[in-house]
Amino acid sequence: MQANIKKYCVGSPIQAAADALAEVGGPAVEPMVGLIAHVDEALRGAAGTTLQRIGAPAAAPLVAALSDLSWEVRRAAAQLLG
Repeated sequence: MQANIKKYCVGSPIQAAADALAEVGGPAVEPMVGLIAHVDEALRGAAGTTLQRIGAPAAAPLVAALSDLSWEVRRAAAQLLG
């Protein structure tokens, strides 16, 4: 447990949280999809990176986000899907 805590103490708090959530995997997808259009650029970037690192479990929610009312969410989802 101590090694895991130390691993996340390096870098920014946002990056540390993104790293931890990427390890969580599937359960972290929905909250991250909700952040891909956040006003804070660092938070958007961390959410996108986290979703990319999670991989396949993030695909279906990102495809669903292509129909979001917000153009920012649609654009971010399209970019993340490639």
